[in-house]
Amino acid sequence: RYVGQGGEANLELSDGSIQPLTLNDLVVGALGDRAATYEIVGTWQLIDEASQPVKMDMICGSGIFGIETSRCSKHPPSPKFIYEGHCLRLDKKICMKDFGPKEKPREMPHCKIILLVGSSMSSGKTFTGRSIINIVKNDLGVKRVAAAKFTGAGYNQDIRQFSEAGADFVCDFSDVGCPSTAMPAEEYREIVLPAILTLLAEQDADVIVGEVGASPFEKYNGVEVLKELLVSDSRPEHVYLVLCASDAYGVVGLRQVLESEGFMTQILGVSGMAACNAAAADLVKRVSGLQAFNLKDPASIADLRMLLKKCLLS
Repeated sequence: RYVGQGGEANLELSDGSIQPLTLNDLVVGALGDRAATYEIVGTWQLIDEASQPVKMDMICGSGIFGIETSRCSKHPPSPKFIYEGHCLRLDKKICMKDFGPKEKPREMPHCKIILLVGSSMSSGKTFTGRSIINIVKNDLGVKRVAAAKFTGAGYNQDIRQFSEAGADFVCDFSDVGCPSTAMPAEEYREIVLPAILTLLAEQDADVIVGEVGASPFEKYNGVEVLKELLVSDSRPEHVYLVLCASDAYGVVGLRQVLESEGFMTQILGVSGMAACNAAAADLVKRVSGLQAFNLKDPASIADLRMLLKKCLLS
């Protein structure tokens, strides 16, 4: 129950729309962890279940509950809630994992994959993915396009944008029962990631556009996605990276870290704020040698279209 303290409470509903909360509204959410570098850090494990009433924070606007432990100074405090009870079905607690896919043989998709990797959260990955999906589906005429967000905290609006851009199938970690991928690496690697990849493999897609949420070396386990898709023995044959960053020097740093960790693959180019205009794109080219695509510029979109056609249809 929302008790009105802390920051303004806006809740993402199941359709991705945003609903402002008012005092004493009841919210059905999920316990989880968050480690957002520009926003909130928190964990459900610090909730004091012995206290009366049991207090908790909404550490993510998608309805993830825990205790805020740190936050960016520019971000408002987490909205405050009081625990009223679990949802029950036949006297049994309902958990997100109850609605994940049942155990099945693991599969790896083997179509061509475009993987969006950023230097941070809010670096332009989702907008870039939406633009690429639109080009691949509507301009290049690829028959079946699937899209996924592999890591992060579960906002539905991200994958909803992929669907609106034309993807035939979208999924993220919440579809396999996880509100967030800030979890032990072994759990993500052995349980969550294989389940997402199996969902994608079942779609028989011609192209997959995938987003590694936040940046790959944060607590969300994006590095496990890179290991599986770029260097594992079962990796797909064709995986192309698009880097997103806030500026050209972020591009250089991200590329250097990826290479130092052994993630060598074809980089199609750069997008995000690092490519927001001609001056920014020129700087990216000068300091990194990579082509930058401003996805609000028709000429730049045409260049990306030609590159995608060469990589995906040849």
